[in-house]
Amino acid sequence: MIDQIRPFSGFDYIYKENPTLTVNPGRIGKTWLNLSTGEIFICTDLTPDFNVWVGQLGTMVRYYSLPHGQIMASFSSPSSNPSGLAFDGTNLISCDYNSEKIYVHDGVSSSILTSFSTPSRYPRGLTFDGTNLISCENGSEKIYVHDGVSSSILTSFSTPSRYPRGLTFDGTNLISCDSDSKKIYVHDGISSTILTSFSSPSRYPYGLTFDGTNLISCDYDSKKIYVHDGVSQNILTSFSSPSSYPSGLTFDGTNLISCDNGSDKIYVHERADNI
Repeated sequence: MIDQIRPFSGFDYIYKENPTLTVNPGRIGKTWLNLSTGEIFICTDLTPDFNVWVGQLGTMVRYYSLPHGQIMASFSSPSSNPSGLAFDGTNLISCDYNSEKIYVHDGVSSSILTSFSTPSRYPRGLTFDGTNLISCENGSEKIYVHDGVSSSILTSFSTPSRYPRGLTFDGTNLISCDSDSKKIYVHDGISSTILTSFSSPSRYPYGLTFDGTNLISCDYDSKKIYVHDGVSQNILTSFSSPSSYPSGLTFDGTNLISCDNGSDKIYVHERADNI
């Protein structure tokens, strides 16, 4: 079935790149889903005002879920100024700017299994690469690779700019953000070498995570959480953070988790299903 429809004609739009295309200009190779009929439309034309979409009824083979602002659960952070989150596959890990400690939680809960001091002063970001915890600190302007999840440091290197704030790992490369340069940096593996960088969605990026498909960032100034289109500056959706000052993000394989140093809480977000 071939149909010609104008964009936003009642279809819930979601941006999922066609994996057969290496270059994806405009909307070509992207899909919309009609939640009422189950029709999937794939854009095959780039006319400015009237795109051609090929629709096909069929079985939904997978859903892609975007995080959103609804909160499933929340609990108090271990100290008074949470500033970063990570997830190691089993346990949530958080850090605190005031206590200058890293906390390993019991699963995703307020219960703490263990804690240890940060490598230097003013921790601002955490991530986990599948083997080792990685942290960044504003006091030293460095990124630290820990030996597993411990206080022991395997290596460290300088941050790309003056005020490092958030870290994540996309399975290949470390990604960091900085509120002085207002940029997000994609590193070459886990190193100080930068492959590319782009402007953050607002003035003060404070947290990053990666959900397996898209980069997610939060901003202290706009008080919003942004879902990027892949690892790029293009934004698929955004929503208000649960409280006044979002300061860290992580993803546990199912749900987005954020922390806020306005409320001193950690929030587990629900997800909205799309294709």
